[in-house]
Amino acid sequence: MVDVLEWGPVLNLKVAEIVLTDQSQRTHSIATLTGSRGLLLVCLSELWQPVNVRRVLWLQRHAANLALMGIPPAAIVQATPNAVQTFSHTMPFPLTFSVLADPLASAAVQYNLAGRGCIMLIDPRGVLRSKWVLPDTIAWPKMSEILHAVQTIDGGGSSAQPF
Repeated sequence: MVDVLEWGPVLNLKVAEIVLTDQSQRTHSIATLTGSRGLLLVCLSELWQPVNVRRVLWLQRHAANLALMGIPPAAIVQATPNAVQTFSHTMPFPLTFSVLADPLASAAVQYNLAGRGCIMLIDPRGVLRSKWVLPDTIAWPKMSEILHAVQTIDGGGSSAQPF
């Protein structure tokens, strides 16, 4: 049996730096995306999978509140910049967070997440504090779980959540 907590970056270590382009053709890194309390970084596989569309809609719903908390969200998707831009234009509302194109899945491979959905809570120093590796049957954890994990940033703890 595979331990899903082994997937993705290792807790309490600095995550690898990435540089990718978003839906507005702006280049971002972990450092440029991170807010005063950290970053909620989401890794998605196929952009048009129904579960990933639901995940983007969930992020859109919570993006403003997360940003106000000092933890802006961003998503990495295994898609070309053109596909990400097209996807963002098909949404019924403008996206309020960065969706980063990872056409060669280089970030997904670097983070040991190729073909998997994952949420990573990264602190302001770039250290991974919590992660949720998600099967295709679950869109997201409950917001209360994420908020609890945000409190670990302030308290210095870490957590990993399997599903």
